[in-house]
Amino acid sequence: MKLGTVQHVFSRSEGDKAKFEKAKAAGFHGIEPDLTVADLDDAAQARLASLKAARDATGLPIPSLCIGAHNMEGFVFASWRGSKPVEEIRKAVRWCHALGANVLL
Repeated sequence: MKLGTVQHVFSRSEGDKAKFEKAKAAGFHGIEPDLTVADLDDAAQARLASLKAARDATGLPIPSLCIGAHNMEGFVFASWRGSKPVEEIRKAVRWCHALGANVLL
């Protein structure tokens, strides 16, 4: 069995690399980042680059990703957002492939 954690176990004000370092030091085998809609909408994909750098620097895998905003805002009931949630999921799936994640929540 392997033990993983979500990024929110650590300070929200810390960057990805610091969170990954703390997770590794605590003995976790992986970390689940929470993606925001702003992360996914960023054309420069700064967060994706940050996550890759943190993963590569620590060797800590990213087995899964989460789009927490879909949980908080209620994806199923977000019809007022049109097709945007579906496109966000498509983007997040591409991020999963880029980061080696096998699960999207």
